[in-house]
Amino acid sequence: MNENVVFRKFNDITTTRSKWTVSFVIDIQSYSHFIDIAKTDITNAEIIAKQLVEHYNRPKEDGFLNNFVGLANELQTLKYIQEMIFKTLTDYRT
Repeated sequence: MNENVVFRKFNDITTTRSKWTVSFVIDIQSYSHFIDIAKTDITNAEIIAKQLVEHYNRPKEDGFLNNFVGLANELQTLKYIQEMIFKTLTDYRT
């Protein structure tokens, strides 16, 4: 249970001589699963984009090439964002 949830301290409540700690429990398993699926999809799309760039890398097909190079660049950005989200999630666990 420690690895799948995050306990985040919200506030301390003091009544008479007792002291209570209020916390939220956040289940992060679903987020982790979504990030893994997104990573797989982004990686597959990146492989396809690279293959398309190699295929259309001819002088007469610059229009196609530019589109696929742009797509490959966008996928690299998406991959970077996904890695940062995963790092943030991992940092949030600790």
